[in-house]
Amino acid sequence: MTELAHTASAPTPLARAYDTAAATWHEAISRLGYPAAYRALLAECPPDPRGHIADVGTGSGAFALALIESTGVPERLTLIDPSQAMLDQAAGRLRRAGAVP
Repeated sequence: MTELAHTASAPTPLARAYDTAAATWHEAISRLGYPAAYRALLAECPPDPRGHIADVGTGSGAFALALIESTGVPERLTLIDPSQAMLDQAAGRLRRAGAVP
């Protein structure tokens, strides 16, 4: 089961800044090598997918996607971010990977 958790009831300045950046965030962090670094980290320290995994500050979902690619869909995955637009990007990315219905 994958849960998406928006952490603020009203948009904060930080959430608004990330909302603005959401559309291009994944492309930008990919150019910087973050997804590859996440995959390398998870290869060295794989979590147990039978537990509950929380991706705090999920952004575009790059870490969660690397997790799914390395260990499969965990029993329970919670994505937490102050930006609803980032959570929407992450949900779409994970849906395309088959992790979110």
